[in-house]
Amino acid sequence: MPEFKVLLLEDDDAARNLLARAIKKEGYTVLSAENGRIGMEIFEKEKPQIIISDLKMPEMSGLEVLKNVKKISPTTQFILMTAFGDLDTAIEALKEGALDYIKKPIELDLVNVALGRAKERIAEEDKYYAFFPNILIAEDDETTRLMLTRVLTKEGWKVIEAVDGEQAISVFQQNKIDIVLTDLKMPKLDGLSALHEMRKINQDFESIIITGFGDESSAIKAMHEGAMNFLKKPIDLENLAVLIEKAIEKLNLTRSLKYRTREVELANQIITNIIEKT
Repeated sequence: MPEFKVLLLEDDDAARNLLARAIKKEGYTVLSAENGRIGMEIFEKEKPQIIISDLKMPEMSGLEVLKNVKKISPTTQFILMTAFGDLDTAIEALKEGALDYIKKPIELDLVNVALGRAKERIAEEDKYYAFFPNILIAEDDETTRLMLTRVLTKEGWKVIEAVDGEQAISVFQQNKIDIVLTDLKMPKLDGLSALHEMRKINQDFESIIITGFGDESSAIKAMHEGAMNFLKKPIDLENLAVLIEKAIEKLNLTRSLKYRTREVELANQIITNIIEKT
């Protein structure tokens, strides 16, 4: 599986640790430093593909780090964190090659959009970093669960298993999940209720329902609540592969729309800034 390294530069220990945990949960390897000088040392040694840096730091500002990084590695994706009132500096950073900026207090959804845009750009340059989804299989029947895991793993996808609805929610909270494949009837918590709780946590995923005989009405209800499709038991593996490919395509399109929307926002801000200064 491709590994994305993120170098996080933030002089506030609590903020750095909190953001590092959130980024790790999204599936990135996180390196961190408390100032720009140490950050540059780590960058030259570890060669992370993505940097998230605070603007104001001791010894070397985020803007200085950006300029130094771009001299060494123009393809490194750089995301700046700014405080209120630093818009002019943030726009200057965009002109210097930064991918994005995020205002404090940090919103994790905006961080994820910026990181997603960074991964997309990296994958455009190097196909090794093409998207590989993380799939959660929630199925209480061990034979079915192991069979699905074996088949999907052969496709090169990372699979995480859960034996009931409660465990599925726990796995979802702790890992970045792109596609949920869940049985409707499970002990402790049914699949429909589990999906409902997952969407409270994060809506950036697609789901496919597995149903037994006579569960069609529940499956249709699940689709009304956001599930992409459903499969009847016994599972047709060819149909399963097709549905997962469609789920990946839909997920990519949804994320791409968010990325393009953000790019338009940034372009408009740069244009407005230029006009105001002329």
